[in-house]
Amino acid sequence: MMLHFVMTVNAETPETLLESYVSFSRHLKCPEYAVTNTLNSKDLNTDEKITNLKSLISRKIEVYTSWLMVVDNVTNISGVHGHLPKHGSEQWARGQLLITTQDTASIPLTSSFHQHISLSKGMEPRDAGSLLAVLSGIDDSKMEQEVAQALDYQPLALASAATHVRQVRQNKVSSNFGWDDYLKKLEKGQRGSTETILSETNPSYPKSMNAGNNISR
Repeated sequence: MMLHFVMTVNAETPETLLESYVSFSRHLKCPEYAVTNTLNSKDLNTDEKITNLKSLISRKIEVYTSWLMVVDNVTNISGVHGHLPKHGSEQWARGQLLITTQDTASIPLTSSFHQHISLSKGMEPRDAGSLLAVLSGIDDSKMEQEVAQALDYQPLALASAATHVRQVRQNKVSSNFGWDDYLKKLEKGQRGSTETILSETNPSYPKSMNAGNNISR
């Protein structure tokens, strides 16, 4: 069985990042006593609590075939870098980070491990299609490009769309739901209803994907 997930963490402040990691830990069903003890500890500061929770999460992450962590509202990349999955770690090797920030001065140069995407331009078509395929579990390059174009190649909107399709398909009644059906929803003006799943499963993200993209442009 192939397991995938998308998780959004709010990295605006250490406190919001801690709150997100608590939620993340619980979604992955880390031991509740360990999460609660870490959160309520008077001997640990916020950074140490985040480090402990990250360690708990890393033990669960290996069972997933692929994952995407959206690190949102980053105001200082260097300030949160230590709390994010490390390149080269076997436990975190199967996933990707999508970091949204206006701290352009701290963005690393493009390399085989980093790619800078301007939200005003969106993702490259091939990368957008690949993101949809990985997160949705559907491999249909033609439809992926149609969906990506409809969503202006915006990464947050793409992640939301793929999450919606994957979740709908988990129900036996709608297991054949595909990109054609998703596009029909868009044509009917129902995009908002497709964005609720990611927002509800990621309580650290306070806005819909659509609103987030509009703000970023």
